[in-house]
Amino acid sequence: MHVYSYGASLEVIEKALGTRFPGYVELTRRIVFLKDGKIVHREDEPTEVERSANGEVSFAESYPEPSHWLFTPDTAVFRAEKKEFEGGVHYALTQIK
Repeated sequence: MHVYSYGASLEVIEKALGTRFPGYVELTRRIVFLKDGKIVHREDEPTEVERSANGEVSFAESYPEPSHWLFTPDTAVFRAEKKEFEGGVHYALTQIK
């Protein structure tokens, strides 16, 4: 599972995935699942630069842009925290394994 923050460029994404990434849209957060070097599922979510988007799931509390994380089945174990804010909710995932 590859996770990209909204600042990740097409070049960064394709280099990390080792394959083409069709339909790239700037300022979009992504989760991409690969199997045998091919994209089998992806989620592309719009972002709000100044605050969390309602329903947003983040994989770190704060990080420099652009960011990319790689998780395997063994390392994709998280603690989830629900954070409410005016106008919505945000879910922060902290890796525990």
